[in-house]
Amino acid sequence: MTLQKSILKDISAFRQTLELLDKNNFPSITSFYCCDFPRGCCGDTTELLGFLLTLKYQQECLYVSATGLGDNYGISHAWLQVDGYIIDITADQFNGYDVEAIIVTKDSYFHSLFHEVRKHKFIVNDPQLSSIKHVYEKVLNKINN
Repeated sequence: MTLQKSILKDISAFRQTLELLDKNNFPSITSFYCCDFPRGCCGDTTELLGFLLTLKYQQECLYVSATGLGDNYGISHAWLQVDGYIIDITADQFNGYDVEAIIVTKDSYFHSLFHEVRKHKFIVNDPQLSSIKHVYEKVLNKINN
């Protein structure tokens, strides 16, 4: 199976919108407010994409969190996995790795460099995601206008 072109278009639009929005547009408890996107925003961004793919496209998403990039065991990162595809729009935050701003692939050398990888099903109704859902709605609004 390949991902729909509309999914790829929306993923790209989310990345572009997050690059353009000012930090003050985001709740202060999100990484978007305190970090310089994409640096430090992988977890919240992964949750945003989880909302998009679950709510709009009824895709079952896995939230992937990983630690230990190459020789640096202190680095952590997050991305989505959908039908075997790695979906990551923040990997370019890591200097020294030749990665695109938007990664949608079934095989990624960069992602294979992490030592410890954990996956869990993305759950839209998780009450801890309320601030991210607010960001999701704001980004979606910006894209649609």
